Amino acid sequence: MGLNVEIKCKIMLLYSTLCIIVFSRKSHSSSTSLRLKDMGITTVIFTISFFVATSANQNEEILCKARPGCQLAKCDPGLPSSRLNTNEYPITCVQDKELKAENEALKKKLQSWLTEWEEMKPIFSELKTKTTAGLQSLMRTFELCYMGMKSGVIPDSAIFASTYYDSWHAQYRARLDNRVSEKSTGSWSSKTNTIGEWIGVDFGSVRNVAGVITQGRPTYNQWVSKYKIACGTYPNHLHFVTESDSEMIFTGNSDSDTKVYNRFPAVLSCRYIRLYPQEWNVQMSLRFELVHGHCLYIKPL
Repeated sequence: MGLNVEIKCKIMLLYSTLCIIVFSRKSHSSSTSLRLKDMGITTVIFTISFFVATSANQNEEILCKARPGCQLAKCDPGLPSSRLNTNEYPITCVQDKELKAENEALKKKLQSWLTEWEEMKPIFSELKTKTTAGLQSLMRTFELCYMGMKSGVIPDSAIFASTYYDSWHAQYRARLDNRVSEKSTGSWSSKTNTIGEWIGVDFGSVRNVAGVITQGRPTYNQWVSKYKIACGTYPNHLHFVTESDSEMIFTGNSDSDTKVYNRFPAVLSCRYIRLYPQEWNVQMSLRFELVHGHCLYIKPL
C-alpha cells in the first residue's frame, strides 16, 4: 500500500534535516567547497519538500469540504484505497445535535400535515356535490370555522388575560371544550370579579374574525352571561364592537357546558381581540373559541 502524500513529504523533510545535521558535523578534513555543495543540495531538497508538504495539506483542506446537510466535517484519510483521487479523501460528517433534532421535528410536522391532508381529502371530494346547507353541516362537523383555541393552533403564549386566579385557572385553560384534569380546572377564572377584567388572543398578525363561541367552567356553576368584544391592531388602541353607535353587549352562557355562538354584525379585522365580562354567575369563568371571517354566514355549532 502506498503512503499518504503528506506523510511522504514529512519523511523527506526529516531526512533533509538529518542530512544538514550530519554534513555540518563532517570532519574538517573535508574540503569546504565539498561540504557547501552537499549542504546546498540538501537545502534544495528540504525547501522542495517543505513546499510540497504545505501544498498537499492545503489541497486536502480545500477538497475536504462538508457534504450538504452537515454543519461540521473533518478529513479522514483512511486507507489509500479509499481515496477519491490523489489529494482528496472521504469525508466524515458530524451533524450538530440541535440541527438533527430540528430535522426530526420538521419531519414529524410534515407527517402531521400529510395525515391532516389525507383526512381532508374526503371533504374536498364532496364539496362539488354539496348544497349550501350540506356545506354548512360539513364545516360544523370538521370544525373548519374554528381559529385554533380548541385545536391548539393558537398557542398558550398567544393567550392573555388581565388577571387569573392561579395557575390552575390560567388564561390558557380557556380553550373550548377543555376539561378538568390533575393540573387544570378546565377554564379561565379571573382574580377578581370586577368590570374591566378581560381575556384575549394575539394572533401575531391581522386576521378576520366572524364571531365567538363561549362556554362556562366545567363541573362548576360558573359562567359569563354578558360580555363585550374589543379588537384592533395595537393592544393600547382597541375598539369595542358597536351597533347603532353603542357598544354591543353579547348574551353569553346560562350553564357550565352549553356552547353559545355570537356572530358579529360584520367581520372584524384585528390582531388583538379581547372579551370583557359584564355579567357572570358566581365567578368570571369561561372557555371560548374564535370563528374565521369566512364563516360569517355559517353557524359553526
